[in-house]
Parts: sequence; structure tokens; C-alpha cells
Amino acid sequence: MKSYYGIIGNGETCALISPVGSIDWFCLPAFDGNMVFYKALHPTLGESLRIEILDGEEKILPKEFNQKYVKNTNILVTEMEYKPIKVKITDFMPWKGISETIQEKRYIFRIVELYNKTGKRKNIRISLATEKRGEIKERSYIDGNDFTLGINIEKSLIELKPKKSRETFIALAYGENRSKAEYLMGRLKRMNIKNELEKTESFWKNWLARGKEISFDNKEYENMYNRSLLVCKLLTYPKTGAFLAAPTASFPASPSTTENWDYRFCWLRDSYFVSRAFLKTGHYEEVRDLLEFLYSNQKSDGNWQPLYTIDGKELKDELEIIIGEEIIRIGNAAKNQLQLDNGGSVLYMTYLYYLFTKDKRFLNEYWRKISKAADWIVKNRHRPENGLWELREREHKKRAQWVYGKVICYVGLESALKIREILKKRLRPRWEKVRDSLKREILKEGWSTQRKAFLQLYEKDAQADISVLAIEDYGLLGPNHPQIHKTVELIEEKLVTKGFGVKRFEDASLPFYLPTLWLASHYIRSGNIDKAKQYIDVCLKSSTDLYLCAEHFDPLKGEQHGNFPQAFNHSMFAEVLLSLKERRHALQFLNIFNLPFKIFLNFFDRLKS
Repeated sequence: MKSYYGIIGNGETCALISPVGSIDWFCLPAFDGNMVFYKALHPTLGESLRIEILDGEEKILPKEFNQKYVKNTNILVTEMEYKPIKVKITDFMPWKGISETIQEKRYIFRIVELYNKTGKRKNIRISLATEKRGEIKERSYIDGNDFTLGINIEKSLIELKPKKSRETFIALAYGENRSKAEYLMGRLKRMNIKNELEKTESFWKNWLARGKEISFDNKEYENMYNRSLLVCKLLTYPKTGAFLAAPTASFPASPSTTENWDYRFCWLRDSYFVSRAFLKTGHYEEVRDLLEFLYSNQKSDGNWQPLYTIDGKELKDELEIIIGEEIIRIGNAAKNQLQLDNGGSVLYMTYLYYLFTKDKRFLNEYWRKISKAADWIVKNRHRPENGLWELREREHKKRAQWVYGKVICYVGLESALKIREILKKRLRPRWEKVRDSLKREILKEGWSTQRKAFLQLYEKDAQADISVLAIEDYGLLGPNHPQIHKTVELIEEKLVTKGFGVKRFEDASLPFYLPTLWLASHYIRSGNIDKAKQYIDVCLKSSTDLYLCAEHFDPLKGEQHGNFPQAFNHSMFAEVLLSLKERRHALQFLNIFNLPFKIFLNFFDRLKS
């Protein structure tokens, strides 16, 4: 587990903080706004806000450093060892309370504690600097398009007695213009930052405790479970209810590729995965807010775009900025793609929300929109699409029949029919007919007699693809069905890399956390717990020392690649670890009563369906 970046946020934007305490990613006025600091994206041209320490007139550098979170929070602590002193930086962004507005919480607070390790008095100077602006004054402003960032250092000259410590505070305050930033900077004199820290710590611990509290024998699993949920919450946008796919843009998906995309938007698919994790772990409010956001953006024909801005607006065209041989992309052209799983994901999310909350009023309120989404699936299920991996080469005439998309169409209709039954609405024989025909079609057309497995597309020589495990996920076939066994054999032969990471499909270059955990999920359901843990453990060991995951990873080098951190990887981590815990408890029950394992599998599959 290597050091990479820590993340803090306030539900409107976030910052990535390096192991040496510099702010290397920060966008304003929101997650998808201007890149103010972006050294994490471009180390040579990007700016960062770094802390410089001077011992007298001599600039000193840290010899050792490490980062950790205050337990069960998104409060980050960075510790650095210098030859004469030790520095501890506590970074956090306050989250608004019930009676507060986000405009009152537009701060990054940095509590800097310095400890003199020597037996001599030390005069230490703290300064802030960026690559382009040089040293920042104790109170200054950075103006940009649609934002102003104010920076304040409480005290830059610190006298340290031998073996003693002292604190100083750094605050960053932002607004849409200079006057709003100045107002927030003016409030600092009346603020107790330690009190803000306590309130922020209470917020995160209370939020996590509201959900399903799980205790693991393996503390690494427990740390990852809690961190994953905290990351998913950090990437919500309470103003509208949207979920972000990731807070960064254009981080390269592998070391030698031009594939880099802007992920600072609300994808329906990613949001669906995060919603599953939230529901199963007891965080229902976020899912309701998301569903309201999605239904408010449903098109008149009943379908959705693949992604939206976090404010619910249509994306602008993708912009490519060429710097030497590198390309930085702002916006995302996937907005123009056809992805058949969108409607089904929303319908299944709606049904799951009801199963966990019994909120029948919500179903009644959105029944017309639910019906329109199901009707759209009935009319459009046969259309070729771009698929869940959004491959650019499959746009327009190169679209294809993806197995995953068909499965989610089936799941969407099944969910709509379940909701109809709950609400006692009139029968929908057309939905039933299409649902049943879709299941027959998927099992026939998705199966390759040539490769003896379910493949990515309705093509006999298509690629092996982890997403076909959706056939098992949603109960079209059981985890121990012979065709699933054959499919998993091909997946392990073609997609598992050295180090046991799993690629999305055969042509992919690097392992991806989600597919690796997807395969682990199969083994949990089939009862092979040791095999499941093998794949969980490789993901755990490949994550950062703060239990954070990018999109792709290199299990041999322990490196992160792609946008960071990625929400649906963390949501899958939380879901898989919860499933592992529940399955192990059930197996212990069977052992106590000496019951056959098959009884449990049958019960588990019925419960899942």
C-alpha cells in the first residue's frame, strides 16, 4: 500500500493533499469548476499550494512523512519529520449542518502543529507558495473565472521553546466573487477553528454510525469498508442530490495511453452502483435525493442521458487541450452515447429503495415516470449501443448488442412489474412479454458455442468481459450453473493478470478494481470464500495507504491509474465486504446446525431474487 493522495471535501468541492502537505488538486467554485490547483494532473505545468518551512533563514525539507485519517472521518492528518522539528497538519472542510448554508462552509482549514525536537530555541517561519505566484502573502486573494480564493495565515513566525509545541492556523475561503470571499475571510476573526474541527468530526462519525455498523475480524477489511462509504458520501452533491463518478479530470488510465476523461459528473451507472452500497449499508436519504435528481432530469420519451452535470444541466461539448504530446480533456463526449442500461438502472434502484425503506408514497409519486421508463425499454431494447465501458470506437454505426445492457433492460422491466404489483396498478402484459423474451434472448444470443461462454456482445467470437456476470447477479442463472462455471473459467484465463488483478475485457491494458471485486462477488455467492478473499486482498493491497482507489491499478507495482478516487470502485468494495461478512455468518450457522451448504445457496438465491 503506497502513499498517493488524501482527499477532503464539503459536498460542493474537494481537495487532494499530497503526502508532504501540498494541495495538488482543487476546483472552484464546485467539483466541476475551474482547476485552481492541478499539479496532481500535470506535475510540470500544474500549480499546487505548498507549505514551506524555514529554520531561521534556511529552507528545510521533510525526511519522513505519513498520512492518516482521524478514525471514521474525512479529516486528514499529515505528519512530517524534519531534522529539527516535527510538523503535523490537520486538514478538513466543514460540512454544513441542518440550519446552515453551504455558503457559510466554503473553507479549507489547516491546523499546523510544530514540535521542537531539539534542546535549543527555534525560530520557525511558515510560508505558502505556488509554482507560478511564488510566495503567498499572509492574507491574499487569487481571482479566476467565477471564483475568488482567499488565503490567510494566522501567524507565520513561530518561536518554539526546546521540546515544546505550538499551533498556527491556515484558512482558505472561496466564493463566486471577491466580495463573497472577503466576507468569509472577515468571519475568520470570530471563528473557533478547533470548534469547527469538533463539529466536522462529529458530523462524519454520526453519519457513518447511522448506517449498518459492521465489525470485521480482519481490521484491514473494516478500514476499507468504512473508508469506502466515507468516500462515497464525500462525492455526493447535496445541493441537487447528484453523485460524482470521481472528483478529478484527465488522470491517465494507464502510463502509456491517451485515454483520459473528465469524471466530474453524475453518471447514471456509477450512481446506481453507489446507491446499491448505500442502501445495503443503511444510508437511504442519499439514494432518495439521487432518485429525485434523476427523475427530474428524465427526458420526455422516458429515457436519460448517460451523464449529467452535478447541477442537472446538459454537458457542453468535450474540450481537448493539447500540451506537447499530452491531451487534457474537459467535459465528456460520452454524453452523446446510447447506453441501454440507464433506464433499467434507475428502475432497479427505485425498486431497491422501496425494498429497504417501504416508502410506498415515493413509488406513487413517480409511477408515471417509472411507466415511461419501462415503455422506453420495451420500444428500444433491440437498438445497438455503446455499452457500459463507453468505448469511443463503438460510436454511431459501430454500436453493438451488449449483453450487460440487455440484462439491465430485463432487470428494469422486472423492477417496473414488481412496483406495479406493489401499487396495484393495471396489468402490463406487454412488459411481461418483453421481459420473458429478453431473458430467453440473453441466454441464447449471449452464449457463444464457439468459446463456450457468455461474451461481451451478441457475437460468437466477441471478447470475454467481466460484465456478463450480471447474468448471475440478477438471477437469470445461478452461480453454480454449468454455463456460469464455463464463463468464469474463460474470464480467469483471459482477464486475470499477473498479481491477480482483473481487467474489464480482453483488450484492456490494466486491471480495474470493479471487475476484480465483481469476480470476488461471484465466488462469495458460489461459496468459495477463500477464492473470493484472494481477489479482495489483491484490491486491498493495491489501494493506497489511506485505503483509497483510483480507476485502474497495477498489482505488481502498487500504482494507481486513472481518476481518483473513483466512487463505484469504493461502492463495490463496501458491498462485497458486506456480502462476505453476511455469507460467513450464514456458513457458521450451517456448521452449528450441521445443515448442507446447498440449503443456504437456495435460500440466498431466493433472497437475492
